[in-house]
Amino acid sequence: MDKFTKDQVQNAHYGTTLFNIFSFLLFLIYCILQNKNRIMGLIVEGRGGRPNGRRGASVRYRRLNTDDAEAGIQ
Repeated sequence: MDKFTKDQVQNAHYGTTLFNIFSFLLFLIYCILQNKNRIMGLIVEGRGGRPNGRRGASVRYRRLNTDDAEAGIQ
């Protein structure tokens, strides 16, 4: 069996480290590009003050009054 020299082992370790760093950067760039609209929305608009991102159970939806809008059309 061949014995590896200290320089060969260090070079192999250096190549593995570079591969891991570039793989992580590629994954990070991919995630950013896939979610760029969501990221820009968070930067521009913020989270809206909701602590956990969900609407409370007390929020009730109601139909908007359209009488004024219909009177303007006629």
